Amino acid sequence: MKKIKWMLVIALLSLSVYLLLDCQTVSMDKKAYLKEVLARMDTIRSATYFSISSASAPGDTLSFSEPRRQFFREFVNPDDSDQEITDAINRLL
Repeated sequence: MKKIKWMLVIALLSLSVYLLLDCQTVSMDKKAYLKEVLARMDTIRSATYFSISSASAPGDTLSFSEPRRQFFREFVNPDDSDQEITDAINRLL
């Protein structure tokens, strides 16, 4: 029984060390980081996801409606120009 406990302790310590070392990132300034993020986002051509939403009053634990689950599938349209997208975002704001 003691052997199992020690093996569990060693496994948990090993996992902790691995996670700590794996979570370290190379430090970079904010502009370089944002450029990298934008470059990665430009490679995304489609997205598929579920959204679950319900309505309730602030601070209330009961919801007014049943949770609504929606399925979204989005694609990049190569015919869209950057200006059209900027105009659409500005209309929303």
